[in-house]
Amino acid sequence: MKKILLFLNGDSKHNGIAERVRSLGYIVHEKSISTHDLGTYFKNEKIHLVLLHPGSAEISLVYEIASLSNTYNIPMVLITSRLNEHDFNFIADSQLSDFLIEPFSDEQLSSTIEFSCISSNEHLENKPGINEKSKDHAQRYQTITEMSVDGFLYIDLEGRILEVNDRYCEITGNWYDELLQKTICDLDADMKPSRIIYHIGRAKKFGNDRFETRHKTKDGRILDVEVSTIYYEHGTCGILCFIRDISDRKKLEQALQESERSKSVLLSNLPGMAYRCDYDREWTMRFVSGGCRTLTGYEPQDLLDNRKISFNDLIESEYRDYLWEKWEQTLLKNTSFQDEYTITTATGELKWVWEQGKGVYDAAGNVEAIEGFITDITRRKMIEEKFMESEERYRSLFENNHSVMLIIDPGTGMIVDANHAAVNYYGWSYDNLLQKNIMDINSLPASEVRQEMERARSEHRSHFSFRHLLADGSIRDVEVFSGPIQIEGRTLLYSIIHDITDRKLAERFLKESEELFRTTLYSIGEGVITTDTTGVLRQMNNVAEELTGWKEKEARGKILEDVFRILNEDTGKPVECPVRRVLRERNVVGLANHTLLISKQGKEIPIADSASPIIDQEGMITGVVLVFRDQSEERAASEALAASEARFRLLVENAPEAIFVQNGCDFVYLNPAALKLLGAEIPDQLLGQPVMNIFHPDSQKNILERMHRLNNEKQSAPQTEAICLRLDGSSFITEVSAVHINYEGYDGALVFFRDITGRKQAEEEILKAKLASDNANRSKSEFLANTSHELRTPLSSIIGFSDLLLEGVMGQIDQKQEKYIRTINQSGHILLNLINNILDISQMELGEMQINCTRFDLEHAINDVCSMMSIISKRKNITMIIDISLNQSEIVADNIKIKEILYNLIDNALKFTPDGGEITVNAIQRDDDVLISVSDTGIGIPEHDLERIFDPFYQVDGSTTRKFKGTGLGLAIIRKFVKMHGGKLWVRSEIGKGSSFFFTIPVSGVSEEFRC
Repeated sequence: MKKILLFLNGDSKHNGIAERVRSLGYIVHEKSISTHDLGTYFKNEKIHLVLLHPGSAEISLVYEIASLSNTYNIPMVLITSRLNEHDFNFIADSQLSDFLIEPFSDEQLSSTIEFSCISSNEHLENKPGINEKSKDHAQRYQTITEMSVDGFLYIDLEGRILEVNDRYCEITGNWYDELLQKTICDLDADMKPSRIIYHIGRAKKFGNDRFETRHKTKDGRILDVEVSTIYYEHGTCGILCFIRDISDRKKLEQALQESERSKSVLLSNLPGMAYRCDYDREWTMRFVSGGCRTLTGYEPQDLLDNRKISFNDLIESEYRDYLWEKWEQTLLKNTSFQDEYTITTATGELKWVWEQGKGVYDAAGNVEAIEGFITDITRRKMIEEKFMESEERYRSLFENNHSVMLIIDPGTGMIVDANHAAVNYYGWSYDNLLQKNIMDINSLPASEVRQEMERARSEHRSHFSFRHLLADGSIRDVEVFSGPIQIEGRTLLYSIIHDITDRKLAERFLKESEELFRTTLYSIGEGVITTDTTGVLRQMNNVAEELTGWKEKEARGKILEDVFRILNEDTGKPVECPVRRVLRERNVVGLANHTLLISKQGKEIPIADSASPIIDQEGMITGVVLVFRDQSEERAASEALAASEARFRLLVENAPEAIFVQNGCDFVYLNPAALKLLGAEIPDQLLGQPVMNIFHPDSQKNILERMHRLNNEKQSAPQTEAICLRLDGSSFITEVSAVHINYEGYDGALVFFRDITGRKQAEEEILKAKLASDNANRSKSEFLANTSHELRTPLSSIIGFSDLLLEGVMGQIDQKQEKYIRTINQSGHILLNLINNILDISQMELGEMQINCTRFDLEHAINDVCSMMSIISKRKNITMIIDISLNQSEIVADNIKIKEILYNLIDNALKFTPDGGEITVNAIQRDDDVLISVSDTGIGIPEHDLERIFDPFYQVDGSTTRKFKGTGLGLAIIRKFVKMHGGKLWVRSEIGKGSSFFFTIPVSGVSEEFRC
């Protein structure tokens, strides 16, 4: 497993890079940007790669780190958020292996790390120990390219394709052989050959490059791709290219840009200011559109977060409290806000504005913000004031009228005369106005003007709807009332013009409001019916249709009593319609309990809820809204709850366990078992008393913490032990647990406790007995260890002298003497092996045996043991199969003990497998460990012996005439060795078919808790 040293600057420590590298299976060491003792660190630690994220660190420190990294031949990768000429110079000067530009994917991170390590190893290929890893590097290279989610190409310096992976074939639709006959120029749809050669040169100069282009597919499509290149200078020099399809990302970016542009254009062309603000007295702005400049004279950023001025400061003081109170009422009712008031602009100008807005609410119904629109109505206000002045000053039909009036020549369309209101309205001077044709003012095309006149004739209207142009360039919706008039013998057209822009806007808002109302009405989960002031049904939602059995289309226009028939459930008599009571009493009216709704099909449905008046802005009732719901499920739930509570009380009253309920800190209920345990004769002795009174002072702190969890955090208190006091002062030990409940409408706790004094006394006796047993067992282990040491000395002499006699050192021996001496030698080895096993068991039990973990090649270790045992297997004609499948063959463990585990398992398999049988040794790489198994085709183990075969000295065949000899310690020692590594050991066996022993070993080393 590779070790990665990650250098982080202070402003880049929390970007999650360390966690991402660890998640890819690497060991990560983190250090701050510093060269302090870095040389010593590189000497003592085996670091495979350095990841550098300098942030704003001084460049001198970064160069020093890069220099140390190159000194110790450690590849180094730069992580940066941008890549400019300065970065390229740094990469070239410091001889970095590669770079990553944020943001990057986990696949890019893993590929960069692996290729940087491979590249670094290949630069060191002439050093001792490097050549034997070339095969491993090639295998890693093949794995990375084939498993990559990106396309991969390997090209030479002239752009010819030398290698390609399946992913790139899939992206472009080309066959592997087809691509090997092409060049990179054949695939690129954007860049000229010179530009491609330029990027090849950059990769060669800097070691890598990254850019975006477009590639052609076999079926003629064009793909947007991101290309990451790495210069490879060993063997056939070339460029490693990783190609990612970014077509979808490009489309999303274009769609987002178009959406943002459309929104920006819309907001910039609004005749006013769109906003979003906080619900506070300063109306703190979080967003304002560009119309803010025209409306207030301030830039949008001046109002954002009240940086320069708050919007409340712009509002004239006489309107501030009024607007706040009106907004409060609007948000409380969740309706739309509309009003007019004055503001003072940045230049000191006083403006009339019209505002409309609505509240933005979270899921809980709390106001998060306010959104709306504010526009300048100063001109309209001025015109209104002029109208009022004109009405007071002038009395004639034309000159003195406050309405906009024009006299038009119907033949030419020229304006013959205009009153002061028209001059003020249109913004041109009187003389300029008389020089205009009516078509100069009417902004509709001539074809639409004719269409509107035809519609007016067909609808028998005396007025027309047009759009008129004003001098300031604005366009207003107007209604034109026209008729003939005789002036000085000429038949002219007399036109009165009314500005209906605000009305049109109000109609649009009204339509939107009605649509919103209908949407809300039909989305409510209760039945809703609205009526007019006579009780005639106007609207009903889907729930009301389902409950009444009437469709809205057939019910609309009917008297409510015909659709909404209700009876008293107890008497069966009709109940007065709540709408009549609302119209009579002008208040909200609730339906009486036990009310039944009789549907159109005759179904009886229990209902509940209320009716309320619909009141307009003048306080007049315009109708009634009736809201009702089906109570069937509520009643069933209520009845079930009552039954559940009755069952609960019955169970608690008769429970043998002591139970009480507390409300806050006091007793509110105790069952008979609790009263008896606490020594109370009647409940009144404890009800209302503090619960803490029954607990001994030594236990009160623990109980208070649990009571806090119950009362404040509404969490259950797990079982604990405490000392309780009876009313007579005597104490006893209890097990106490509690859960939060709602008792009679209040938060409380249900507490269970039982007397465990007797059990605790028994446990103490058992503990004493166990301590005595452990001491005896330890004495036995010490005796065995000492005895084993004493027995080794004479045995060593017996084995040594018998070896000398067999070798003929002491003179020639005859055949019979050799047989007896060999028997002595073999028996001595058997006895020595037994003593060694007993010594191992004793050391394990005394905690004196430790494991010595080193990094070694597990595959080599397995092969060594199998080779050693192959002599015995050949002697018995037993086939030995070795099946090893490891992604990473190096592990950290005790090499000798792992071999001893394998030796014992294989030796047992050979012992219990008849001649001609088969033994399989298997090793499989898993997530964090290696699973090793030894299987045989031997005699098998009875099922009732499977759990005991790992016990010391246990033999499956315990008779004195057993066929297979042994001490019964081998499997016990194996289990201890596996456990010391933090692994697991188990067996599967079937009589007559063989046995399989399995054990696991962690790949990354043994934790401290398992070392002894």
